Amino acid sequence: MIIASSCALGLSIPIALIVGIGKDASKGVLIRNGESLERICKIDTVCFDKNGALTEGDPTVAEVHWKDGINAK
Repeated sequence: MIIASSCALGLSIPIALIVGIGKDASKGVLIRNGESLERICKIDTVCFDKNGALTEGDPTVAEVHWKDGINAK
């Protein structure tokens, strides 16, 4: 992105955040605010509550991650 003046910078950031949040919302991802959108790049793990919405058939435990980093199968 090339910005020619500080006024354009002041307008482009909020517009970029609105477009980003809008595109995510159209795909079913709801983002609360711009700060959340900026921090999302640091996420390396997503955990889901077992409510049945993400499973197909009979749920099983695939992996266990212990606090000290040792993995068990």
